[in-house]
Amino acid sequence: LPRTVLVASLEHIIVHENGLEKAVTGGLGKVAGLLCDWHPGALICVHAWFQTNNYAYMTKVEPIHAVVSGKPMICQVYKYERPMPPQMEIIEGEVADQVEGLDAPPKITFYVVDHPVFRNRGDIYPVPQTRKSTLQCYALWSQAVARLIDRLQPDLFHCPDFHAAMALMYVERPLPITIMLHNAEYQGSIATQHMGRNEALWFGEIFDLPPERVRQECFCEGKFCMLKPAVDHARRYQAGFGVCAVSRNYALEAAQKHAVLWGLPEVRGIENCMPESERMVAPLDAAEYAECRRQAKLFIQQKYKLTENPKARIFVFVGRWVKQK
Repeated sequence: LPRTVLVASLEHIIVHENGLEKAVTGGLGKVAGLLCDWHPGALICVHAWFQTNNYAYMTKVEPIHAVVSGKPMICQVYKYERPMPPQMEIIEGEVADQVEGLDAPPKITFYVVDHPVFRNRGDIYPVPQTRKSTLQCYALWSQAVARLIDRLQPDLFHCPDFHAAMALMYVERPLPITIMLHNAEYQGSIATQHMGRNEALWFGEIFDLPPERVRQECFCEGKFCMLKPAVDHARRYQAGFGVCAVSRNYALEAAQKHAVLWGLPEVRGIENCMPESERMVAPLDAAEYAECRRQAKLFIQQKYKLTENPKARIFVFVGRWVKQK
């Protein structure tokens, strides 16, 4: 296993001594939180400043420099190391878990990148995709992630979806990656028209990249695709391995449906983790539990004017009503 993994996501959950900071819209945010509790090795979490959160508990470190639309930008960077639990303190030069046989939690370090572009983006994910300000936000985010990869030298880059996939176009030292597709429908794509030389010039100026690189590494089937650089990186350095999706069925569907993934040896399906300790357990005996179910079913039937039938089945779906769910 890689000793240190860097994951970059706009969604995040940061638990600290004085509380909790969240920027969550869906399953990726929940997974980001679970990673911090269950990742098997050291984890570096990189996030963009979100306007409603308070990061005053973090320490300012060396800033990051980037160029977006020809304009030099300086991003402030803040760091927070999650403290080890008291039971894991050092005992005579050894970690307590080694002495007592306990599992040590992973060492978690958070980096939050701050710039007005991030503070003013409104939602966690800026929209619409075709707006220049949205692309400028992703250009700054990609360069910030790349600078931290080069600075921190992780053993592996965990890239969820497309949002930081273009960071691999800026890194000075190629490194192993894992791409985790939570929603392959959104690839950072713009397909309003067939992309050619003029469009490559336009994107190149925003992202501070040579137009020919943009054309070769970001255009797929005539459209601009932010996910493609990461997939191409896996093809070039990993024989195409390292692309995953959040379920086996979804992995099979994505590999067949999306041209950017065609020709890969596999898109591996990895079920979203749900540790038993995270599951809600009803503190009731069997009879009390059955009575609660009966009352809940009756409430639903009365509320929505259904036939009151204790033997009727009620199907509940939690999630987006889309095919892959």
